[in-house]
Amino acid sequence: RRVLFIFIEAEKKLRESEQFTREIIDNAKEGIVVYDRDFNYLVWNLFMESITGVSASEALGKNAFELFPHLRKEKVDVLLQQARDGKTVRSPDTPYLVPYTKKSGWVSGTYSPHVNAQGEIIGIIGNIHEITARKNAQNALTGAKSFLDQILNTIPDPVFVKDNMHRRILVNDAYCRFLRLRREELIKKTDHDLY
Repeated sequence: RRVLFIFIEAEKKLRESEQFTREIIDNAKEGIVVYDRDFNYLVWNLFMESITGVSASEALGKNAFELFPHLRKEKVDVLLQQARDGKTVRSPDTPYLVPYTKKSGWVSGTYSPHVNAQGEIIGIIGNIHEITARKNAQNALTGAKSFLDQILNTIPDPVFVKDNMHRRILVNDAYCRFLRLRREELIKKTDHDLY
């Protein structure tokens, strides 16, 4: 009877532990995926469902490269192979597009070996960070800077703007011609040199 009681208690604790782990994975504010050694999905959390529009039932058991062909184009296959070989690797900012759900954006990921109790690598664990808002802000900033440069260079008079916050100067082409210096030379000058 005592052995049966211990077995029942151990089984109960195991179920509670599995439930706790499921709750952590499902409530994470980042993508959590687990691949087997052949790059088939074993875990696909709610965050991944949200950003891709692909449900866990559609992803689990499927090969990553068949479900998402863009992973090869973006060289994620190389990172997954490195993780399967025992390295922890991080992807650069990577665009994604899921053709049949029309979901798209940008992610970065960290991939690590998934190791069993005997220390054998049995797959890969991926943590996927959704970075679309940051990439959109960076692109908007780059566009705004390009637009400002275009405006500055259409003004026929010399223009000099000192940006104290970022410790840089902005000049237009007319200002460079006025001082007979290249932009690269101007940027190296101090206020005292220029005035």
